[in-house]
Amino acid sequence: MVSLTLGGADLKIRFTEPGRCGTALLCATGSRGFLARLSEVALERGYRLEPEGLVETASGRLQTFGSEEEVFSFLGMAIVPPELREDRGEIELALRGTLPDLVDLRDVRGDLHAHTTWSDGHQSIEDVAEAGDARDYEYVVVTDHSSRVTPDALKEQQTEIERVNRRHACQLLAGSEVDIKSDGTLGYPNKVLADLDLVIASVHSGFAQDQDLLTRRVLTAMENEHVDIIGHPTGRLLGRRPPYAIDLLRVIDHAAVTGTALEINASPHRLDLEDIYIWHAKKKGVKLAAGTDAHRNGEFANMRYGIMLARRGWCTPDDILNTLSLSGLLEWRS
Repeated sequence: MVSLTLGGADLKIRFTEPGRCGTALLCATGSRGFLARLSEVALERGYRLEPEGLVETASGRLQTFGSEEEVFSFLGMAIVPPELREDRGEIELALRGTLPDLVDLRDVRGDLHAHTTWSDGHQSIEDVAEAGDARDYEYVVVTDHSSRVTPDALKEQQTEIERVNRRHACQLLAGSEVDIKSDGTLGYPNKVLADLDLVIASVHSGFAQDQDLLTRRVLTAMENEHVDIIGHPTGRLLGRRPPYAIDLLRVIDHAAVTGTALEINASPHRLDLEDIYIWHAKKKGVKLAAGTDAHRNGEFANMRYGIMLARRGWCTPDDILNTLSLSGLLEWRS
């Protein structure tokens, strides 16, 4: 093994023979808890798990494996995807062959969060439709900020969306990212929200409020029948702004009651929610909505990061809102 520092980061590079790569890779991934539990499974079968292979405890004979798949098969287990190796019950499910079929990027049928030049985006309505066509999406939801688009302008935007939709296979939905104000009220009145295809409600101000007050702001917004999704639930900007104080477990519990989805914001500047809260939301039956928050055309590719987070949170296609068809999404919304 070679240790070095590159750009301030400590790196450890392990070399191994191709025929021993399976256990070497396996021992280099997953949490300590996962590896400890996997070692217990190996011991129950008379082997000790080491990076070089499985050592038979009775004879000391070394059994080597060229792939992780061979190791799991030898131990009588289904393959545990790397995203699930956190000791949250995945070992037991793998032994029973009942691991979830995780969501994949190919399951995504649309993007639920995109901005245009109508607010702070750098892409036109036409650009968004073209991006959706390029990805074979059924739909993209245009969700410009309520703070930058007046109700009258929003009607004009809806007219433009209808016009653009005539020229594209990917259909744009008229939505909005509506501000959750300091008292929990929303950036548009209900009569405006009622005309939209989908509504994301997000906190964009008042980050210094205490946890109880800020949490109650979000809970109040979720009580509004027109709010479909809570956007970037912690408000963090990685490396620039920490999460605001919010009790996400209370938010998840309330989302289960109101039927509100929680966003998995796929922007690499946010990556919000964290996987542990995605996992909690899934257990409560709360829908997750993967959205890129795209402000430029190239940012639609960030959907892969949202799906990576969803997989770490044990999500199957049924857990992710935008694996639904266009008709299925509109039916869910209604």
